[in-house]
Amino acid sequence: MFSWLLYEFLSSLIIMGLFIGLFSRFTTTWIMALGMIFFAVFFVWFKRKKIEPKIQKYFSYYIMYTIVVLMLCFLISKGANSHQIWGLYNYALLPSFPVRLFAALYNESMVYYLVPLIWQITVYMGMVILNRDYQWKHHIKLIVSLVIGLSVSSVILYQRQQVVLPGHGFDYSGGYSSVNLEEYDVTNKDNKLAKLDEPADFTITDPDKMPILDGAEAAYPVYSALANAVYVNIDEIERDRLGMNQETDEEDTKSEAEKNDQRIVSFYNTAVGFERLVNGKADMFFGAYPSASQLQLAKDLGVELEYTPIGKEAFVFFVPENQSIKELSSEQIRKIYSGEYTNWKQLGGENQRIMAFQRPERSGSQSMMVKFMGDTPLKTPLKEEYQAAMAGVAEKVADYRNLSGAIGYSFRFFLTGMSENPEVEMLSIDGIVPNKETIRDGSYPLTVNLYCITVKGNKNENVNKMLEFMLSKQGQTLIEESGYVAL
Repeated sequence: MFSWLLYEFLSSLIIMGLFIGLFSRFTTTWIMALGMIFFAVFFVWFKRKKIEPKIQKYFSYYIMYTIVVLMLCFLISKGANSHQIWGLYNYALLPSFPVRLFAALYNESMVYYLVPLIWQITVYMGMVILNRDYQWKHHIKLIVSLVIGLSVSSVILYQRQQVVLPGHGFDYSGGYSSVNLEEYDVTNKDNKLAKLDEPADFTITDPDKMPILDGAEAAYPVYSALANAVYVNIDEIERDRLGMNQETDEEDTKSEAEKNDQRIVSFYNTAVGFERLVNGKADMFFGAYPSASQLQLAKDLGVELEYTPIGKEAFVFFVPENQSIKELSSEQIRKIYSGEYTNWKQLGGENQRIMAFQRPERSGSQSMMVKFMGDTPLKTPLKEEYQAAMAGVAEKVADYRNLSGAIGYSFRFFLTGMSENPEVEMLSIDGIVPNKETIRDGSYPLTVNLYCITVKGNKNENVNKMLEFMLSKQGQTLIEESGYVAL
């Protein structure tokens, strides 16, 4: 029996080596499973004259042991790859660990789960054929354990799939952004930032006196346009700071520089950007009104904040364009996101599950959503598992995807300007369509302010001058031309 465990380990090791060598060309992790089957057949043929009935019997116990371990791990983890119990699975089924390690690193969870059983069942079937053991009563225990174990595991996985979706990642701005912001970057000579037809009435020439800007993803085009108009030669200043004018790898230099907080017009998204503001690493933060946890952070640090509305925006809900429902009331949306409504049929639509996507905690849109829900608690958000480099599998709130039955939310400008998607349609809320006219006159019920948030007592005198410029005719023109609604 020991020799069979050794063969399983050697097979796993060989497949891992082949996978490393060929992955960049044409292989997928499912090739690992096929490779394990091939080696299982090979070793059965190789040992065919030495396979005795007692070896077959012991091997059936080994398979049942594997099923029990797998089922226990599923029960304890509830199907979550990120649960620590899978460490036990690794040690309990050590012979196939090399190949399962690489399946896990490439987030092929089904390969990771099933590789041991694939090897073992193939070997067992080979033994049955060689020994001509077709008396099924000899195999009933194994069959029953397989049926029970796989059935329980399948039920757990199905239940988990109701709230956990496959990975749908991105890698923009060091992972802080969900869209590519390059076209709004002041260092990009071909940027599409809003621009004035005349020189700005207020300018800053000294880089050391330029307030450091940060903010929400949806606000990036606005404050980048403001900096582009006011900060003289900001494109060259930023390129020098990032080392982009040197003979170095541009992306590597930029990434390293961003980590070291070298930028004047920086972007670290709502959560990190706000933390930078209250910790004194940024002078001005652009976005929605802070969440309760962010306000508490400022309070804990003894920071007094000042909020300056610089434009108007709409908080919107959207669905796939083929969705028959085009209008919802505020109360209906609250019932969707609290879990009371789970099927579009309850709202007069088709008989399909409602896939209610949320946003990560402390993001600007999630803070607005919590405020919109009031005392009604949000249900558990849809999540996805993703591979965090060598750190293992982790979870995050799932990004919206245009699935049948989906509904999501964001700010209007982000949806129509930065991440334009012709396959989604914004819903009318309480009978009002979100557009510039309804935002301007305030008739759209979820009209919100775009804020520039500063820390009271900031010693940079240009902070207040920048605020004055934003509220001036030229500043409001830039805000309007960026896609927001001027005050």
